[in-house]
Amino acid sequence: MFSCSSVVAMAADKPAFVIKSHVEDYLRECKVPLIDCGLHDSYLDTVAAAAKEIVCGKAEYGIVFTHDADLAAAFANRLGKSVRALMADNPTRVMLGRSENNVNLCVADMATLGFGVVMESVWKFLTTGFSGGDFERILKQLEEEEEYESSAGL
Repeated sequence: MFSCSSVVAMAADKPAFVIKSHVEDYLRECKVPLIDCGLHDSYLDTVAAAAKEIVCGKAEYGIVFTHDADLAAAFANRLGKSVRALMADNPTRVMLGRSENNVNLCVADMATLGFGVVMESVWKFLTTGFSGGDFERILKQLEEEEEYESSAGL
């Protein structure tokens, strides 16, 4: 078992209910603090529910289970700079996304992934730290550009 002290927001579309409940049970057993964002009819509502908890500062991470993961991840990445999502199609991608890009929203595609891949991806997502590097430099550069645009009235 692993442990994570960060609060995790979880949401699912209705077809992904079963896998969400299994992952949720496991994370509760591991004493991971969870916010249950419920079941939703569309991937848009599912992503919005978990992302809202991140944006509001109630959760550090979000996990979304859906049958439209590629579209859900793209939608999540348009929600502002505080949400950084990736499609969890394999554990290695999830680990690299956390360590290199500091992603905080994991979108699992229930149409293509088995339970084992989902569990390993969730584990990698919650236990891999951000290593800094290029992404940290890029974030700083973007913040400087935003400050310049704001001060210039652009």
